[in-house]
Amino acid sequence: MLKNKVYSLNVMFQSLLFISVGNLIEASYSPLDKIIKDHFLIDSAMVGLLTSVIFIGLATVSPFVGYFVDHLGSFRAIKIAFLIMAIGSTLATLAPNFYIFVSGFYAIGLGYGLVTPATNNAVMRTYYPYHATPMGIKQSGVPIGASTAAILLPLISIRYGFFGPFIILAIIAFIFFVLIRGENHENASPIDFRGYVKEIKGAFRNGRFILINVLVAAMSWGQQSLLTYSVLFTSSIGFKLFTAEILLASILIGSFIGRILWASLSNRLFPNRRILSLIMVMILSSLFFFIYSFLTLNFYLAIGMSFVLGLTAIGWNGVYITVISEIAPRGKIGLYSGLGLLIISFGTILGTPFSGYISDYTHEYSTIWQILAAGIFAVSILLLIFSGKILKKKDESDAEIITKMS
Repeated sequence: MLKNKVYSLNVMFQSLLFISVGNLIEASYSPLDKIIKDHFLIDSAMVGLLTSVIFIGLATVSPFVGYFVDHLGSFRAIKIAFLIMAIGSTLATLAPNFYIFVSGFYAIGLGYGLVTPATNNAVMRTYYPYHATPMGIKQSGVPIGASTAAILLPLISIRYGFFGPFIILAIIAFIFFVLIRGENHENASPIDFRGYVKEIKGAFRNGRFILINVLVAAMSWGQQSLLTYSVLFTSSIGFKLFTAEILLASILIGSFIGRILWASLSNRLFPNRRILSLIMVMILSSLFFFIYSFLTLNFYLAIGMSFVLGLTAIGWNGVYITVISEIAPRGKIGLYSGLGLLIISFGTILGTPFSGYISDYTHEYSTIWQILAAGIFAVSILLLIFSGKILKKKDESDAEIITKMS
């Protein structure tokens, strides 16, 4: 019994560690965006392109994530992920121009695209049906990694030069690749490619799965726009760069708490209706984005506003991951997680450069937050309207599973 509890804790904390380090590498561009902009002499739209390229990498690998995770095993997939991220970080380190630099982040996106589905699979296998809180704790690794990046990477860049952070990230990724070992319990199995294509088609025929992801793509747009442009926004209204980085850290602290908080509250408020928790967080996000657009030079108000925005606009992910993992048939969590990330990544791929275009066209960043507020509110209402049908199908699916088990 004690051995099982220790093993369960190991799975949760290992997954938390992998998510944290993976996001440290993936989010490294965010606190360095102003430095990147100045180093390569690019505009805001090109900074948004960097974000999009990462998610294009993620989208590229997403259709195949089910193979790596469901057939190779979670930890083997994570091992491969860190090797790819090590290659991408090395490429960014050696980049003589912005386009080579971007290609390095494309590789980082490829690698990072494996990490979330793999850790989702590990957590669901270990904790189901008591998985919501462990899933939220695991997903809190995203803001932990991003916070670490926000605090350390600018300092490393100042001390060792522009490429210093990427050299260190490449070394970290390679160390994780060497140290990670596949677990014996994962029972890797060969893949039937025709069967796998049928599974993909089956997932895309799942109406509630598609509907949720298409609408939630707006949150992905909001999250990555916030991470990409928050430092530029707060700098533009008069905060010094160091203070702007502190405000980014406040956003990330809020997101860390949010990913655990919303997943935990969903157990109490809507234990069998977690889609309603997701809708609630989306509506709050739209409200806080609108308020954020009127941010002033009052440091304490800016800290508080940054915190609550991170709590909702980035903290939503813990509930979303839980919802998608519950929709997925048993044994196909990796597939559904990967395809879900593929769909919502288009919110980032298309939305983040659009946000940059808005700022370049209007010569201000506040319009970005106002447009995001309106868009997220609109899709929240649509999701609320369709939630009755989504929940009805969920109840029918749960009843079918119970019937088969009995």
